Amino acid sequence: MLADDVYARAVRSLIPPPRLHLSKWIEDYIVLPAGASALPGRMRLYPYQREIADALSDPEIERITLVKASRIGFTALITAAIGSYISNDPAQTLVVLPTESDCRDFTISDLEPTFAASPVLRNALKVEAGETDRNTILSRRFAGGSLKIVPARAPRSLRRHTARLLFIDEADMPASPLPKVTRAN
Repeated sequence: MLADDVYARAVRSLIPPPRLHLSKWIEDYIVLPAGASALPGRMRLYPYQREIADALSDPEIERITLVKASRIGFTALITAAIGSYISNDPAQTLVVLPTESDCRDFTISDLEPTFAASPVLRNALKVEAGETDRNTILSRRFAGGSLKIVPARAPRSLRRHTARLLFIDEADMPASPLPKVTRAN
C-alpha cells in the first residue's frame, strides 16, 4: 500500500501545472514597485489590459498591433509579459524602443524594479559569476533564452537579432494622408 501511495505521488509530481492565461499569471505573480507605478503592489489589470495580455499569450495569434493612448499601463504590461516568458517559456526576446535613452530608462525604471519586487522574478536576470562580460544593461542572458533591448532609430541596431518574441513600444507610425473632405454646395 505504501509503495502505491509513493508511486501515485511521484506520478502526480510529474504532471505540469495547468497553463494560466497571461492575465491570470500577471495578477498572481507580478508586483509593481512604488517608484514604477502610481498603484504599487500586486498588479491588477483593467479589462482592456486582460484582453491584450491574453492575446499576447495566445499561440494562434502571431501579431498584435495597438493604436493606443499614452499612460494606459502598456509598458507595465510588456514588462510583466517578458517576466512571464522568462519564467515559464524562455526564448530569445527582443524589445524595441524609440531611442537608446528610452531603452536604458526602460531597463532601469521599469524592468529591473518590477523584477526585483516580484518574488518569482527576483533572480531571473541576475548576473552569474563569470558571466559579467555577457550581460549588459541592454542585453541579458537567462536559462533558455536572452533579452535584448534595442533602439529603433538606428536600423543598424535591428540587424543580427534573432527573436521568437518581439515587443515594440512607442513606435511612431508613418503619417497617413487624411482623406479629402468635400462640401456639397
